[in-house]
Amino acid sequence: MWAGSFFLSAEERLKAAIIGWMVLVDAWWIYAAGYHFKIDGLLIVISAMAALLVIAQIYRAAGHDPDLVVITREPAWLLAFTGAAALLSNLAITTDLPLIDPRLAWFSRAVGYDWPQWYSFVAGNRLVGWGLSAAYVIALPEIAIVMVMLAHAGKAGRASELVLAAMIGAILAIAVSTAFPSAGALVYYKPDQSGVLVRPIVDLAYKATFFDLRAGRIHSFSLSSLKGLIAFPSYHAVLCVVTLLATRGMPRLFWPLFAVSLLILASAPIEGGHFLADVIGGVAVGVVATVAAATIRKRAAASAGEHRAAELPPLAAGERA
Repeated sequence: MWAGSFFLSAEERLKAAIIGWMVLVDAWWIYAAGYHFKIDGLLIVISAMAALLVIAQIYRAAGHDPDLVVITREPAWLLAFTGAAALLSNLAITTDLPLIDPRLAWFSRAVGYDWPQWYSFVAGNRLVGWGLSAAYVIALPEIAIVMVMLAHAGKAGRASELVLAAMIGAILAIAVSTAFPSAGALVYYKPDQSGVLVRPIVDLAYKATFFDLRAGRIHSFSLSSLKGLIAFPSYHAVLCVVTLLATRGMPRLFWPLFAVSLLILASAPIEGGHFLADVIGGVAVGVVATVAAATIRKRAAASAGEHRAAELPPLAAGERA
């Protein structure tokens, strides 16, 4: 009976399908290219995802608050997708297409943004450097915090939308970064990091993996050792925007989060080694992903409503709807 009560909504089936297709692409790419894949990290992801889904199902079968079920299930989809997407983004770098960094640097100059000067200011000021480092790091746990807050506010559906938007945003970011690869502003300008007071989170050593992938020097992959290497558009900015927009219409959440989001976006050029165009592109992708996720969910809800209405028996004479 417990197992028989398990079900997936149309939206969850879509998320599962997206994850499944991405896993198939990863597997095909690894096999076709002759790479080796270590399963240690995969087992951790599968175990964590399974545990979350089982807990969610226990909550549902016991008749607990549906919002609690949602915020337990959604991290499972996001966890599985993140592993598959991170692997695909690293595999995509091996295509070794021409870098567009000179064009991104030109854009910065055209709008009057001096990345080296901003880097010197942030890295040479302890208070600013530590503050932006903290802002950059909080972008990921912020998603989990906001999901809980949305559920507490009776907006668990927005948590579902947030996860779907993050998935769509990642797909778009991977597609764009594959077609228009960039190493990032840090690599392009190569600032002197020897005398900085606060070393940014992403440094030149971190970026070395990007060039190892492009040069074909990496032949083995593990989910436990993957790095986030998408430069254009900034996926940090994507996550920042989709998280913020999930709280739209909720001023008590939106405006404090808006202030935090500005700090995260300001931190991305230095802490993530991004060009200004990377951040702007990430914001655009985040908006598109949120609109797409909201539209998909709205249509799915309408379709489900029509399906339920079609299953209802016709009203007998004298009955009222």
